[in-house]
Amino acid sequence: MTSSVPSQTRAELEANLLRFLCDAQSDVAARRRVLSIVKDHTWNTPDSAVFFECIRDLFERDPKNILANLPAQLTRRGFPDMPYEILAAPAVLNFTSGAAIAETLIRLDKPEK
Repeated sequence: MTSSVPSQTRAELEANLLRFLCDAQSDVAARRRVLSIVKDHTWNTPDSAVFFECIRDLFERDPKNILANLPAQLTRRGFPDMPYEILAAPAVLNFTSGAAIAETLIRLDKPEK
């Protein structure tokens, strides 16, 4: 896939978005809306895709304790050594910035014409 955004930048956008989805301090409704925007996003790396799938599953059960439950979820899915700690950094996004990043990532998924 060709994109006008370098992969490093895309990877950083995705990491920030995943942190926001995990952040128990962020509004649950806002996180749910952002989650729905990126539900069909093609993640830049397999690790990001696995993180997203686990976060999405955990969000439905307990959106306030995703980080606490993420290691066990990763282990159940066969990824006990994934460095989930990178998602524990405080989210620097709110709904507006999170939604903007989500929309940008969705646009990047579409092939250039």
